[in-house]
Amino acid sequence: MGLRNINNNFIQGGFYLPKNSAIVDITGNPIGPNLTVDTFEGCESMIFLCLRKCGLKHIESGTFKSMEQLADLDLACNMLSRMEPETFKGLSDKLKFLDLHNNSLSTILDGTFSRFKSLSSLLLKTNKLTSVPDLTGLTSLIKLDMERNKIKDISRLNSATSKVVKDL
Repeated sequence: MGLRNINNNFIQGGFYLPKNSAIVDITGNPIGPNLTVDTFEGCESMIFLCLRKCGLKHIESGTFKSMEQLADLDLACNMLSRMEPETFKGLSDKLKFLDLHNNSLSTILDGTFSRFKSLSSLLLKTNKLTSVPDLTGLTSLIKLDMERNKIKDISRLNSATSKVVKDL
């Protein structure tokens, strides 16, 4: 079975997803505060994952290690404060959509998004960012939404990203 819609239940902590799960929506389940390296172990077929409103504060390096097919990742409306390259270790350049809006992001380390050559939409609105993150390598980016942050420095928006739709 490809679709798993188990949103707005009371799933907490660890859970098991069948390996053939392709589309998974876990919205509104209190699975946080941490996603660990074994959370999605064996989910090689997954192309869509929604973890919106799950109380997440931290994503362990390697959590997405088996998800090379993932194209759409929604981590909106959580309490994530920091993103680094290791956060998304395991995801490939097939990722096209990444939603991180309405978190508590204040830090996004350089190189965090650089492997996502196919990423077309990056939603970072309603966070605590003070500068535009490193967008190096995002050659397919069409939409960058950074509305409702604390942006003071836009120096990283240069000619390399001039074709990007910028919602600052």
